[in-house]
Amino acid sequence: MDPSELFEAIRAKKLETVKKLLNEDCDLSVFEEGGNNTALALAAYMRQPEMIEYLLKKGANVNDRTKSGRTALHQAVWQYDKRSVELLLEAGADIHAFDNENWTPIWLSDRWESFSILIERGARVDGVDQDGATLLKRMALATSSSRQDDGIKMLNKLVELGLKVSNEKPNEYGKTLLMETINQYPTNKEKNQIAHWLLEQGMDPLHGSKSGGTALHYACKVGDLELVKTLLSLGILFYRDSSVRIAFLQESRIKSDFLLPAKRRVRFEKS
Repeated sequence: MDPSELFEAIRAKKLETVKKLLNEDCDLSVFEEGGNNTALALAAYMRQPEMIEYLLKKGANVNDRTKSGRTALHQAVWQYDKRSVELLLEAGADIHAFDNENWTPIWLSDRWESFSILIERGARVDGVDQDGATLLKRMALATSSSRQDDGIKMLNKLVELGLKVSNEKPNEYGKTLLMETINQYPTNKEKNQIAHWLLEQGMDPLHGSKSGGTALHYACKVGDLELVKTLLSLGILFYRDSSVRIAFLQESRIKSDFLLPAKRRVRFEKS
């Protein structure tokens, strides 16, 4: 029997077809072509708890790894279905299993519910991934463009568990987590809670990247008026980047007429 039929049935969410194939002795231990999926991992990715339950009853190994090192629990947390996560945990899924990026399942959580379930089960929050990023950085960036309410809960929990914003280092381009978070301005255009949270936690708004940009450059670039006001209230003004462009003029959606009082207004030429 061609194993691809099993994976096609899982993708089509056809539980009865999956049952039929397994009753015909289709091998559950096979990987999809390329090694990117086990049957259980694919069912988890497709958010199919009934299929997961059936595959487990038929003997699927809950901790089998895909080519990328991910388990079914990684996929269930990533695509998030509560029942799928619960079934896998009840079956003995390893919450500490690392994938090839050095991510355990909690690193793929961008929702408070899935995050808190794993925390309650004892998921570790220390360590870094292959790029040297912490879980705090991962959660900040994963939730900065959406689900910021969940993101703030997760970040506060991580701080409670011992992670520190002061330990966050700029990336290879000299950009701080604050800059990266601002650059991922919420798609709903509401207050950028995570950027404000990072400021409250003491992240330096004056730090300049290797190109000379500051948090103010990024706030102007994305048009975050509220954050611009906050940064200006901290005394951040007239920081130039390496191209000698004023932050207010750097691809800004903020009108300089608003930012510069008439008596301090100056004409600047873009380079």
